[in-house]
Amino acid sequence: MNEISIAVRYNNDLRTVSGRELHKVLQIKTHYALWFDRMRDYGFRENTDFFTVFKNVFREDGRAMPQKQIDHNLTIDMAKQLCMIQRTEIGKRCREYFLNLEKQWNSPDAVMARSLTRNWSLQISRIII
Repeated sequence: MNEISIAVRYNNDLRTVSGRELHKVLQIKTHYALWFDRMRDYGFRENTDFFTVFKNVFREDGRAMPQKQIDHNLTIDMAKQLCMIQRTEIGKRCREYFLNLEKQWNSPDAVMARSLTRNWSLQISRIII
């Protein structure tokens, strides 16, 4: 089994993952922009299910290029649905990972910890595929 990392970003109570990272993990052959446009046809809404972000593109030597790359921060609910829509073994395992993440997030211990502090930062989670 290969170990794949997906960064889960915590911003208060909103947890998101990068659309480009999920696209790569799911091993989608279609170019990201075309794939994401197709996935939007399932009724996902901007600023509810996903948030568009523009990232700097860097050359191999580290210098910034003039263009920006479009990515999307997907809610965990949207990520779970996208995994299910793919109908692949990797999609199934990723969806199970996100379901387990939800269980952990909603556990009594996690709820109590969040009520005591609001200092959530970027956390890296691992998916075993």
